[in-house]
Amino acid sequence: MRAKNYNNQVASFTPLEPQHMVRVALVEGLKPKYDNGERQRYRRLLKDYTNVDESRIDKLFDVIRTEQRSGQQENFLNALVNDVAYDSGNWKSLDYEALKKEGVIIEHNGRLKSLAGLVQETDESKVIFVPSVGGRAVSPEDEPDYFKHIDWRSKLVLNGPDVVKRFALDNGIELPDNYLSNGRMTNEVLDLLEQNGFYFTEALKTAIEVLKQPEYKDRVITALAIKRKDGTELRLHPHDFLEAAEFYSYCLEHKANIIETLGNKLTQVGDKYHGANTFAVPKRIPFRRKGFNKVEFHYMPDIQEDGEHPLDWMSTRATCDCPHALNMRNFEERRGKTTRVVETMDTHANMVFLAMLKEKQIGISHAVNNMSPIPTEELSVFIDKTRYNLVQEFTVMEENSIKTKRTRVGEVNIEKIINELAKNPEWTFERMYYQPGKVGRRFLRQMYI
Repeated sequence: MRAKNYNNQVASFTPLEPQHMVRVALVEGLKPKYDNGERQRYRRLLKDYTNVDESRIDKLFDVIRTEQRSGQQENFLNALVNDVAYDSGNWKSLDYEALKKEGVIIEHNGRLKSLAGLVQETDESKVIFVPSVGGRAVSPEDEPDYFKHIDWRSKLVLNGPDVVKRFALDNGIELPDNYLSNGRMTNEVLDLLEQNGFYFTEALKTAIEVLKQPEYKDRVITALAIKRKDGTELRLHPHDFLEAAEFYSYCLEHKANIIETLGNKLTQVGDKYHGANTFAVPKRIPFRRKGFNKVEFHYMPDIQEDGEHPLDWMSTRATCDCPHALNMRNFEERRGKTTRVVETMDTHANMVFLAMLKEKQIGISHAVNNMSPIPTEELSVFIDKTRYNLVQEFTVMEENSIKTKRTRVGEVNIEKIINELAKNPEWTFERMYYQPGKVGRRFLRQMYI
C-alpha cells in the first residue's frame, strides 16, 4: 500500500478518490527515477495546479533527488511535501482533459485483456482512466450487491472439478470415472487428494494454472471459492490477501495484537479439537471507539505440512462482525430459491493465519495450509497501481442532464484485474505469492519520499 505517512491510521487506510490519485501522480513525477524531461514537465504542472510559491516547487524539485540528506534537509523536504500532499489545501481545480493531453492521464477502453498489461507497465506517475473494467461500471458503493450475485462462470472453485482434474493430471493421479463424468466429490476422491498432498497452497497454485487454460480465456473471474460438502461456500479474494499482509505489518509495528478469545490456535501447541475459535482482530478504521472486530473460525486447518486432516481447508468456516463481512454474508439463489449460506473470508479473518505463522514460527515453505498467502512484492506493487493509479470515468444522467462521474476502482474490479493477470503464462504461483524472508515494512510504502 502507499500512504503519505503512517502516523494517522484512519488516513492511511482510507481509499483515495480520483482527484487525490492525480495529485499524488503529479508529485510522483518529480522523483529522480524518471528522466529529466519528464521531471521538468511535472514541475511545470505542479506550479500550474497549486498555489504553492514557485520557488518552493523548485526547491522540492532539487531536494527530492538528493539521495543522502542531512537531518535539516529531511525536515525541509517533509515541509515541502506537506505543501503539495494530496490532502493539502493548496491545490487548484484539476483540468482532466488538459492532463490527458499532457500524458499524466492515460485513457483506456477498460478491456481486461489489455488493461492488466497496461497497469503492469504504467509508471506510478500516470493515472489510467477507463469507462469501466471488464464490461460494466461498478461504483464502489454498489459492489456489495454485485459480490452477492456472482455468476457461476465468474467464480473459480479451488476444490472444483477444473482444479482437481488439473492437479490429478500434473501429479499422475488416476481419478474415478464417476468423478470425471459428474464432478461430485466422493470419499474415494478425497482419499486420493489427501494421499497426494492437495493442500490449500497446492490448490491455489493449480488454480492459477487453470486460469491459463483456453476455457478461461474469456471468463471474467471475480472470486475464488471453496465448496463444502453441504453445498455452502466460502469465498476468498486475492486483494484481501494483500490487505491482510499490509495491516498485519502495521499492527506489528504499532503493537496492536490479535487476541485469541476462545481456543489456543495461536500457541505452539494449538487446539487438539476442531471446535470454534474466536479472535479479536484490530480494525483498520476504528468506528465509534470500537477498536476490534470479532472473527470466528470453525474447522481451521493445520497450517503445517504433515498435520492431521490436511483437507480441512475444504471445511473451514470463517465469519467476521465487521460491516463489510456482515454485508457479504448472504444467501445464494438457486432456481429462484434462497438456499445456501455464502461466507467471505475477509481481511480480518486472513490476518489470523498470519498471526498463526508468526506465533508458531512457521516458515512460508512449510505453511501448506496457510489460507492467507502472502503476495510477492511485485504483485503488491501491481495491486497498488489498481488502487492508486486507476479511475473509472463514465457519464450518468442527473437532473435531466448528462454529467461525468469519476470514481475509484473498487475491489470487484481489482479482483477482475488480478485474476486476468494470473492468465499470463509468466505470472506463476511463485511470482504472485511465494514471499521468502520476513515481510517487515515492504508493503508499507510512502507516497512521496
